[in-house]
Amino acid sequence: MSKLSLSLLLAAGLAVSAGADARELRIASGAPPPHPATSHLYNGLAKYLPEESGGALTAIFLGPEVVNLRQMKDALQTGLIDVGNVLPLYFPAELPNFALAGELSLSARDPYAVAAALTEYTVNCESCQKELSDFGMVYLGSGSSDPYRLLTKEPVVTADDLKGMRLRSGGALTAIFLGPEVVNLRQM
Repeated sequence: MSKLSLSLLLAAGLAVSAGADARELRIASGAPPPHPATSHLYNGLAKYLPEESGGALTAIFLGPEVVNLRQMKDALQTGLIDVGNVLPLYFPAELPNFALAGELSLSARDPYAVAAALTEYTVNCESCQKELSDFGMVYLGSGSSDPYRLLTKEPVVTADDLKGMRLRSGGALTAIFLGPEVVNLRQM
């Protein structure tokens, strides 16, 4: 066997073994395609993961038809997905400390500063880390919502204008501070 043939055979064997070791991660943002969590974060993860991992990891994206935000915790726990967005406001009973931090995301005007503060808090919050660890989850970082905009039938100029209105919201603090009747996300 020539050196060239032996080299090609060795290279082919290494390529096959490297491909056999590659792991495909099932990822889910829980959000529709136009949402930034999907369009920027998860699509970017799927695109760059093979390159950044040297081919050891790839990703397949599962849309909200398969795993939505309400199902995310269970999908991670059961292994249906490997990577996903957990919104703590959807799980206040199961993740009380983590959810409390999420409640604060609307308390500032700069979502990037809030995301950084929530990430630092959660990384250093022993009870938050324990909650997540107890569910078999590894915390990677936080995001934060842009300032909320209201779409209403009646004009809203002051917080008093919200009193008595029904508002779909992810957090209880909305009701405490603004006074509308909050419609639970699970009712939607």
